[in-house]
Amino acid sequence: MKIDKLTAVLGLSVGAGALLADRVTKMAVMKGAVRQGPAFFSWLEITIHHNFGLLGNLAIPRILILLFSLLALGVLAYGLFDALKYNRRMDFIALCLVLGGALGNLYDRVTYVYVFDWLMFFKTSIINFSDAFITIGLIMYAIGQFVRKIENKDVDCHETQTKIER
Repeated sequence: MKIDKLTAVLGLSVGAGALLADRVTKMAVMKGAVRQGPAFFSWLEITIHHNFGLLGNLAIPRILILLFSLLALGVLAYGLFDALKYNRRMDFIALCLVLGGALGNLYDRVTYVYVFDWLMFFKTSIINFSDAFITIGLIMYAIGQFVRKIENKDVDCHETQTKIER
């Protein structure tokens, strides 16, 4: 494992912060500390929704949802160890953000049998902070992969040019 301690602490803090932010906001809405209804913008509303399904309330048996969640956590763990092994700092931090979000939703599934969603966008899509953290982390990870691929092509082109010049 090559990643430095600062990156490890930062990544794990990002993941823990995501999980904490998700839990605190869900509890605030559940307990009524945050008023339901329009919030800030006309396209954003605070509401309560119990998501018993997967990805937009897709009806799937609970055991399959839990198995899928555990499989996803396994893939995520592999990605985290891979990022550590190859010293990919941004990948590690992005995947820690995904992990924090995934654990927030998994906590709901195990504790309540559903995921507690509370942010409705454009009167159609209801999500929570965990969903946002998972999405942001995956976008960060994808950008990191794309940039690395471009950088590797530049290195390959430079090495090929050097060989041709010799």
